[in-house]
This record gives sequence, structure tokens and C-alpha cells, in this order.
Amino acid sequence: MEREKERVSLEGGRVILVPYMNEHVPKYHEWMKDTALLQATGSEPLTLNQEYQMQLTRTQDPNKQTFIVLDKQLVVGEFNHGEPHVEGISSVPKLERERGQSVGAKSQRDLWKRKVKHIAEEAQSLKESLDRYDARNQKRVTK
Repeated sequence: MEREKERVSLEGGRVILVPYMNEHVPKYHEWMKDTALLQATGSEPLTLNQEYQMQLTRTQDPNKQTFIVLDKQLVVGEFNHGEPHVEGISSVPKLERERGQSVGAKSQRDLWKRKVKHIAEEAQSLKESLDRYDARNQKRVTK
């Protein structure tokens, strides 16, 4: 499950959501020293070792998926799913201040669009299965 979760990336117009990987912890830990960010996220300050433990816990929990937001403009070279791309990371509040726009909101919209699309695909697949089932039953009834 852990390896599978590392390969899930969601790409939007301006950002890419990548799984929170071990390589991200030092930079994330630096961000979380910002008292405004701690307050905004309702978080407590952690040591670097505690942050590594949190990352591991998040990775191993089958019911959770934590993403890091990459600014597409900062990604060096070609984007490859499953790689951390640490150079593309910038804190969301910093991006919002620099650009004057909500990258966090855009990321959430992209994530929800992906979820809605996935649910629609599942619903379509179920409908097709039910249609096949009904067709088989109709053949049985007519025989």
C-alpha cells in the first residue's frame, strides 16, 4: 500500500499534488516553524524526528493520503510521478502572498474535480454492469 500511495499524483493547471514523502520532511519542518502557519493549521510545533514519525504514520495509514503542493513553475525538468521533486515545493502561504491568489483553494478544487471524475467513472461502470446483468436476465426470461 505504501508504494502504491507514493505513485499517486494529481496535476492541475498551476500546481501538482504529490504524496508527502520522506524527502519533503526537512522543508515541511522549516515551514512549520512559522507561528502563523501553526495557528492557521491548528498544529503544534514538532521536532524534526517527530515530523519524520508523523510522515511515516501518514504514509502507512490506509485511510489517509497527505499531499505536498508543487508549484509547476518551480519544478526543474520534466515532472515524473513517484519522485519527490523537492525543488518545486513552496509553502502555500508564501505562494499566495507572492501571487496574490489562493493556490490552496485551487489545489482543493483540482482534488475535488478528480474525486468527482473518479466517482462518475465508478457510477458509469456500475451502470454498464447493471445493464449487462439486465440483458442476461432478459435473455433467460425469453427462453
